[in-house]
Amino acid sequence: MNIEFRTSRPFSKWELKPGVGEPSYSYFARLAADEQHSSVTLYANGIGLNWRNLVPAEILSTLLTLPLSDEHQKTLRQSTPVRDGNYFRVNGDRIHHRQFSYRYRRFCPHCLAEGPFHRVWWDVQAFKTCPIHGCEIEEKVDGRRLGWWWAHFDQSPRGTPILGQRDAPVILAGEHPFHEFVVGRLTVGREKDGELTGYDLGEIIEASIELGMWLPSEVRSEPTDDADIEFGFDVLSRGHAGIVDHLRQWLLQVVPEDRRRKGLYASVPKLASSWGLPSENRLMSKLYAALMEAFAAVGKLGRKRSKAVVTQRFERTLLEVSRELGLPPKGVSKFTRFLGLLPDAKWNGDALSFDQNAFEKLRHAVEDLIQLDQTFDITGIPAHEFRELEKAGFITGHFGLPINGSGSPKFPRSRIDELIRDAINKVSPRPGTRTMSLFSLAKWSGRRQGEIVCAVLCGEVTPVALDSQATGFRQLLFPIENLMQQELRLPGDRLNRVLRSYTGKNRQKET
Repeated sequence: MNIEFRTSRPFSKWELKPGVGEPSYSYFARLAADEQHSSVTLYANGIGLNWRNLVPAEILSTLLTLPLSDEHQKTLRQSTPVRDGNYFRVNGDRIHHRQFSYRYRRFCPHCLAEGPFHRVWWDVQAFKTCPIHGCEIEEKVDGRRLGWWWAHFDQSPRGTPILGQRDAPVILAGEHPFHEFVVGRLTVGREKDGELTGYDLGEIIEASIELGMWLPSEVRSEPTDDADIEFGFDVLSRGHAGIVDHLRQWLLQVVPEDRRRKGLYASVPKLASSWGLPSENRLMSKLYAALMEAFAAVGKLGRKRSKAVVTQRFERTLLEVSRELGLPPKGVSKFTRFLGLLPDAKWNGDALSFDQNAFEKLRHAVEDLIQLDQTFDITGIPAHEFRELEKAGFITGHFGLPINGSGSPKFPRSRIDELIRDAINKVSPRPGTRTMSLFSLAKWSGRRQGEIVCAVLCGEVTPVALDSQATGFRQLLFPIENLMQQELRLPGDRLNRVLRSYTGKNRQKET
């Protein structure tokens, strides 16, 4: 039979059909064995193919001259790797040539027992475990690598059986998600891969290896010798937020806080340098951005050099805090200093640095502030009377914090409540004593309500009862005899009018 005829019809019979995931070189080897040839190299050379320099695309072209059905031709096309520069394309996917090799045969013996043909996913170098049977992928027979010159799939050139059990037990789905993912990508495609749909298989493999090489260690910030690719793929599958969260927890575990305050490259120099390098892999740039965002939440990350969009930082500048709170930096600076949140700060503008704890305290303090005109509903006394307490130093008003567009002074609600409790605690009950309200006492004594409240807080005036129907300081009731006290003394004729106005009226209130 001449070469021209053998090239047009390279085999005399083709009853064998390509299996799911079978590449051209596997199907060619099986057909050669069916022709009673053990050396695929000799058979291929006999029909004009250079088998020593295996080119799957050329082998595919030769096989497509056979009268195979459209379905079988499609199977071969999908499962045959075609070189494209530094990459191989398989089933519409792309994988780097360093991640893929068909120089030697790798196999699952139990899969071969179920169907004696090669699966293209066995050529993925990161593919180490059969996701169906749970066994490791075999790479050697008789202590040697098995080349593609050998045509048979049931035994080695030395006669050693390589088939496993035909009815070997299978494992539950989900035990090896990465390996299941690879099989799915090279058979079904990428339609249902979630957030990973837009990325090539080679990109996913590299990112999974990187995550699996660094993150499994909970005690050191150095890469492990053997990457746990299943672990890495699991983290990668969680999406950006999940990756950031895992990186954040890992950084907290393996890097001391004092080192994290020195910066990213001082904390994890090898990791930051590796992930920060320019790469064709789009996922690696995503991982670097996730690393930056995670580190910003637990360490000190420089603003000028950071190209990542960071949503949360371990330390914030004054400008960032002001923007987040929606307040002017000058007002925030004064308020922060008043609260004593940054005792070690140099107070030189934007150089202020807020950690998460200081920021949360500041945020709660800002949320606690109310405007001057809101104090009446709480204290029961007019705003201008309430400011007497500010003058006396019982409470501090804060300017430069225009909450809701108002530039009026702001006061902490919690401090106001505390002052009201202090005043109520000053009550010394006197059963049977005639009493008057805070407003009446101020009116007849010619003193401000705010002044009387300050006198109560200082212990100079003592209320004797409470009005349960009133609010705030208005609850305080005072004995009429207060008008006789030195600090509230009135002229004699006016005092007599006051006393007469209360004669015969039931003004007794008890606590």
